[in-house]
Amino acid sequence: MAYQPSDRPLPAIVIDHPTQMVAQQVLRQRASQIADAVERLLKDETP
Repeated sequence: MAYQPSDRPLPAIVIDHPTQMVAQQVLRQRASQIADAVERLLKDETP
């Protein structure tokens, strides 16, 4: 993590853990969770 001054707080995406050494289905769920959060960020919504 790095500190960067900005006009507004930098957004953060919080994902479920663990993110490694999990079943394929769990990995797909995590990837979907990340993709959904990124999409919301791109729309200026809360992740």
